[in-house]
Amino acid sequence: MVRSSERSLASLASASTLLLFTPAITPAGKATNKSGEKNVDPFETLGRALSRYHKRIRHVPYVPKIGFTETHEAFLGQADALVVVICEPEHAKHECLGNQGDFAGAAHEAMDNISFSGHLPIFLVRCGDSKGNFWPDLTNFDNVMKCSTYDPEMAKQVARKLFEAK
Repeated sequence: MVRSSERSLASLASASTLLLFTPAITPAGKATNKSGEKNVDPFETLGRALSRYHKRIRHVPYVPKIGFTETHEAFLGQADALVVVICEPEHAKHECLGNQGDFAGAAHEAMDNISFSGHLPIFLVRCGDSKGNFWPDLTNFDNVMKCSTYDPEMAKQVARKLFEAK
């Protein structure tokens, strides 16, 4: 796991809301959850891991093909910090990751437009094979975490790193 920023969510006030946007996809190499169930949100584990550090988590999935919607914007209006996940999918990597990149960019732009009183923390978590040339350019994010896989243990590590004080 690589962390490219010195910022963390450690200073987030307990009354603040942390918004988590995750893609509605099956991550590469993960067709089912631990108990073998299909059609379970694989990113629920990350939401639960984040809630160990902060109690006000709002987990809102997004459909990469549909993109950023009014629903996402409404949740964003209530957020004090944002974590956007993009993840290597099982199939159609170029298209799906491109759509996830578009979503992440739109969420970043909307968060910047909403935060009139100053810059709110925005984090991008990128899960998957770093060697692939299918990753979109998301250099507008100051805070990027990269992990090579996505599984429950990695979700716990991501949550810990996001809240680790530097």
